[in-house]
Amino acid sequence: ARRKFLRATTTEYRHILSVLSRFTMAHPEIEFTLIHEDNQVYHLKKAELRHRIGEVLGKHVGDSLMPIAEENAIFKVAGYLGNYDVVRKSRGEQYFFVNSRFIVDRTLSAAVISGYGELLPKGRFPIYILFFDIDPERIDVNVHPTKSEIKFADQHMLFSLVRGSVKRAL
Repeated sequence: ARRKFLRATTTEYRHILSVLSRFTMAHPEIEFTLIHEDNQVYHLKKAELRHRIGEVLGKHVGDSLMPIAEENAIFKVAGYLGNYDVVRKSRGEQYFFVNSRFIVDRTLSAAVISGYGELLPKGRFPIYILFFDIDPERIDVNVHPTKSEIKFADQHMLFSLVRGSVKRAL
């Protein structure tokens, strides 16, 4: 029944690569191998997060990352921000992970952009890979069918933490 909803082989392959890149960054302690049409595309050994990001997004990106780590009584944020040498024309290399689950959140994206402030060229977007540790009781994962969006009990506080953390890291 699902076969009729599949796209072209190359489109489905790009989707697989996208999902794989998220998993590999969320779990650098796991070794990953991807074989496509009898060719080994990826073989990522267990690695430190920064090294894994460089393997997935490119060595230039990995070398241009700045660490970020802060916490308050409710949230903990850690990860990496791209410096000004690795800004992009699109939002494709922006990753949020809440309790190791990839999410999409416009408010958090706005917080990161706000943290960069006027230092970010107009029409350009930063690279970031941010991990949040949050008590599961303070989030609702049942707001989107794919569970890629979540609702935070303390959205304004999280926005402030992220914006301030980005400013201090830069």
